[in-house]
Amino acid sequence: MELIIVGGGLAGALAAYRCLHANPGLRLRLLEKDSRLGGNHTWSFHGTDLSESQRRWVAPLVQMQWAGYSVQFPRFQRHFKSEYFSLAAERLHEVVAPFLGERVLYGANVRALSDRWVEIEGQGRLTADCVVDARGWAPSEVACGYQKFLGQDLRLEQPHGLTEPVLMDSTVEQLEGFRFIYLLPWDSHRLLVEDTRYSDNAHVDVPALRSAIQQYVKGREWRIAEVEREEVGSLPIPFALNAESSPVAAIGARAGQFHPTTGYSLPDAVATADALATQAAAGAFWPASRWQAHNQKLARSRWFYRFLNRMLFGSLAPERRYALLERFYRLPQGLIERFYAARLRGWECACLALWGRPPSGFRPAPHLFFEKRTSHV
Repeated sequence: MELIIVGGGLAGALAAYRCLHANPGLRLRLLEKDSRLGGNHTWSFHGTDLSESQRRWVAPLVQMQWAGYSVQFPRFQRHFKSEYFSLAAERLHEVVAPFLGERVLYGANVRALSDRWVEIEGQGRLTADCVVDARGWAPSEVACGYQKFLGQDLRLEQPHGLTEPVLMDSTVEQLEGFRFIYLLPWDSHRLLVEDTRYSDNAHVDVPALRSAIQQYVKGREWRIAEVEREEVGSLPIPFALNAESSPVAAIGARAGQFHPTTGYSLPDAVATADALATQAAAGAFWPASRWQAHNQKLARSRWFYRFLNRMLFGSLAPERRYALLERFYRLPQGLIERFYAARLRGWECACLALWGRPPSGFRPAPHLFFEKRTSHV
């Protein structure tokens, strides 16, 4: 039995890694258009996002682990004693690429694919029992906002003083919607500083965000010795269910396998890798139609998060969006953890929607309560 995975980003690389670990005899090819796996990204997850068995097989990929994190808002700050993990694309490549060896085909520009074959520019056609499309998010006609960001790995001239991540520093000026600074301390002098904005448009003004990071660092009285790495992204924050179908088994962001509100994608990528490894062990991969049904079921189960997205983007002026998050982080820690894991219970959804007095300026419109769907075949 042979499997071809198209796309060596997080979802594709994890799927190949897990499938081969669990099934050493599997004939597998991973096709990646660039010269390295993972692109140029940092992925994080909460300890409660994964099961114990998942955390064990992901452990070699983890770059950093912390015992807690904090959030900061203009009128409120809070520390959480809850494990948090991060890994970067460089680490993903260092672990997965040698393990897969010659099973990875770099520089593979895919021209066309079906559920049983992939046509590569200049190299002809490869066939397999199953082809999985993990090429990343493809724009659709589904209405959405955007989580756009620019992150820089900085080496400072002096210790920064952080021992745990700051997931949201929202005390900064609110620009282009809800804005916060995300901080991950790698060691005493190195950290990731990321300027993130929940915006109505996908355009990332890189010079403006670079300047904003410099101003933030200066305000913390840190001095930059070197910018070691930079990453830029714009992720969809969907308002509605995407009912588009695909003739090929799709996983990862292309299949909507990410948290609709936070954009976190690693927990879904891990779950999908487990599912593919189980199918390989059983000797039968799911057809595209079953993956389509699986992805639609997953999306329908997350309707509440898309409802929250519509409230966040449609009920408050952009500069006031932070107030909803400030309100959210006052909730019990267990509920917040289940929110991140996309495992809220029904009664918790109701509590979250109705809890407390709405922020000043909150003006929900009737149409925001209803989800519009698109369907293109």
